[in-house]
Amino acid sequence: MNKILKYSFCIFIILNLFSRINCNITEDEQIQAERIFSILGQLALPICSYFTCSGTDGEVNRDITGIIIHPSGENIYDLSSIDFSVFKNVHQIDLGRKIIPPLNLLSQIKNYTNLISLSVYGLVEGVDVSLPSSLVSIAFENFKGTFYTKWVNADADRLYVHNTIDFSISGAFVKSKITSLDFPIPPQGFPDLSTLFPNLISVAIYFKEVTLGSSYIPSSFLGSIEKLPVSSVIFEFDANTTKKELSKKIYLPDFSRSPLYYFRIDGDGFVLNQGQSLDFINSFSSFEISLINCKSLFKTCSNCYKVPIGSKCEFSFIKFYVDQVDLRNCTKIKLWEIEPSQNITFNNMNFKKLSNLDITNTSLSGDLPDEMCQMGYTGVSIKNNLFSTKVPSCYICTSDQSVRTNILPNKFTTFGLESPASCPNFKIEYKDLYLVDTRGDVIVISGKDLGFNVDVEGVDSWDFTVPNELIRIYTEKGLGTTNKTIKVTFNDREKQISFNYHYAPPEISSYYVDTDNGIIFFVGSGFSTESQANANMLTMSDNDTPYSAPFSNREASSIFVYISGLQKPPTAGQVFSVQVVSGSQQSKEVSFVYGINQIGINDDIAFNSGDTTVISGTFPTTDPSKVSIVIKKDYYFIECTTLEVSNTLLTFTCPKSDIVVGTDLPFYLTIDGLFCDTIATVYQVYGTYTPPPTPSPIDSSSSSSPSPSPSPSPSQTSSSDEVSSSLKLEFPLTLILGIFLFSLFK
Repeated sequence: MNKILKYSFCIFIILNLFSRINCNITEDEQIQAERIFSILGQLALPICSYFTCSGTDGEVNRDITGIIIHPSGENIYDLSSIDFSVFKNVHQIDLGRKIIPPLNLLSQIKNYTNLISLSVYGLVEGVDVSLPSSLVSIAFENFKGTFYTKWVNADADRLYVHNTIDFSISGAFVKSKITSLDFPIPPQGFPDLSTLFPNLISVAIYFKEVTLGSSYIPSSFLGSIEKLPVSSVIFEFDANTTKKELSKKIYLPDFSRSPLYYFRIDGDGFVLNQGQSLDFINSFSSFEISLINCKSLFKTCSNCYKVPIGSKCEFSFIKFYVDQVDLRNCTKIKLWEIEPSQNITFNNMNFKKLSNLDITNTSLSGDLPDEMCQMGYTGVSIKNNLFSTKVPSCYICTSDQSVRTNILPNKFTTFGLESPASCPNFKIEYKDLYLVDTRGDVIVISGKDLGFNVDVEGVDSWDFTVPNELIRIYTEKGLGTTNKTIKVTFNDREKQISFNYHYAPPEISSYYVDTDNGIIFFVGSGFSTESQANANMLTMSDNDTPYSAPFSNREASSIFVYISGLQKPPTAGQVFSVQVVSGSQQSKEVSFVYGINQIGINDDIAFNSGDTTVISGTFPTTDPSKVSIVIKKDYYFIECTTLEVSNTLLTFTCPKSDIVVGTDLPFYLTIDGLFCDTIATVYQVYGTYTPPPTPSPIDSSSSSSPSPSPSPSPSQTSSSDEVSSSLKLEFPLTLILGIFLFSLFK
């Protein structure tokens, strides 16, 4: 009897637990879910182990709300026989690139009432159905048939249709909140997108053939996107299009007034109007441009390419003359499959700004300039071209094969992986004596033809910068004179040099009084922890302490004394002399007139970064040149400019910076030898920009051509491999039940 009770009790517990986990899931949902698990090769655990469910484990009335499937590995999983119509409470469907969905998936989900997001990589077919009006995000990587504009409601914010078969559009779009549009261009062009989708920030337009009757296509055919607040623009051809060229040329819009952070063309047929330039000079400093396969573009202009400083510039599979394009503002340059054969001078590149240079599989030739040595070799890849003459000295002077490989293979006859490193001009230039600061300093030794393999022995801290061929030796804090002998090893040879460095004598530049805290600061340089201040008519106390001043970005140091600790406090108008002694060195004697005017700020400061600010207080001057305002951020200082000052008001401006709104920062004010400080709060930042995330396609790795790195969608970040997380909770529950049963039947 006891054993029967035990059996009954266990069965009751198991049934109760699993019914609580799956209690609102219908029998049809259970059947289709188990079929999905079987196709994916997964264990038959509770459904909410695989799919997103409402509530938390253990709660009653749970529904399946999300079907997100992104299997890892190389296998393709065919779910074309699954009936998705049974999952009526789903909010999100996301089927990744390894999933084959039902071709009629849209018909199956037409009666969903809560569907918000639909993202499908595999091929689906457009049919005459009304998709749920709740949808705000639609993404099809592969679509066949008719796209009905009625699927896009007024609240939609994302529309993505990439590769198409037998594509057509039915109906007219309504005005909506769309911010991201990736869509094939209609045969008659886009209507005015600035009217339909005024919130657009990201646009990708895919091309097949254009049926407009005229012999050319005006830029308005693209929907007047230059009137939109877009920051990302892409023009490319549908992957199912065999011919990546339009028979009728499309004129590009003028983007000169559009601040973009990304622009890309992949395909031929785009041209510029007479006198028009590809002008992006007003775009953001992190601007990226990719021009791929657009052979017609540079036939209509020369020197018509303008980008802002700090841009990333890519040209691939294009016929154009490299020297005719201004690349001086590019920090990263990529030239792939460039024709025709041509000698290039590299005069249109700024190697001081370049961090990456990639020239691959081109018909380019000429001299690789020595200026290339201003770049680290890790940022250089010049392979399979026609360069055959001059090689930069830093590569000749380095025998390391991993370095030489970066400019091989080319057509060089005297330079290869094994050729000797012959550098007759190798030299190191240094002085016998260097003057350094007592707080630590940097001794700079210049070189010539040092290559990339440099080592320094005999000092604790040093570095070598390839761009300027400079060896920097960092000195410690100290006093007096230090003798140094170091050995510089270069490639397969070495040179020993000897020099002295002498710590600079202290120097006093100014003083100021902190009336709030009763402190006198003597400001200058060359002070050390052993420094002492000797002042005529001021007897210094025993707690005189050297101090790195926080009020200046000029790296000044100071010695401070407490007025209360002085045997004879100073009086207004008193003349006194000060001399600082550091070790065996002493400064010149400097005289000051002691003043005790009042200085103060009435209220807490709230200021704009990049704009003017007015504060009230007590300011004993009307001369802006006598006012110093410094704001400390982290470990550096921001020096502000005083525009106007009176006895009660002070107007200043601080430069544009990356300060976060709401940050509290130390604020230091010095006027003619007087000092006070407070806290300033940033309430507005002008001149900075954080680009919006690029809407991600269903699987960005599907494209065969380069593309920007999109921000992953929530489904991709939270469930990049939904199946692999199947044991997240129910496995421990099953294990506990098993142990419990085993203990009962022992």
